[in-house]
Amino acid sequence: PPSGPSLSAKKRKRLEPRWSNVHLTVGDGDLSYSLNLITLHPDVTLIASVFDSEQQVLEKYGEDAARNISGLRSKGAVVLFGVDATRLSETLGEAHGTTGRFDVIRFNFPHSGVVGRNALQSNRALVRWMG
Repeated sequence: PPSGPSLSAKKRKRLEPRWSNVHLTVGDGDLSYSLNLITLHPDVTLIASVFDSEQQVLEKYGEDAARNISGLRSKGAVVLFGVDATRLSETLGEAHGTTGRFDVIRFNFPHSGVVGRNALQSNRALVRWMG
């Protein structure tokens, strides 16, 4: 976490991740980030989610994604597909029945899904919106 003279001890403490709580990862393409997270911190209750369907993830990322999904499930993580990080209450709560209460939400590599000329602008807007 950021540190230095400009942050009080109270603010620094608030920025430190709490590893023993419920974590949600969103937008984790092949789910490798989520697998690494739970491997390094096995005490985390992890819900790993991606925007694409399971079939789309497997088509895009192949055997790597299949191994990551299997690894996550074997470590007790919940893996959800079709979760839109900009509409969590709709695509996570209603579709998957979760409470939507998380201690930490991790958006490892924000990507709007737009390709071509408007990709950079779209990705920047997404990051501003999430911030």
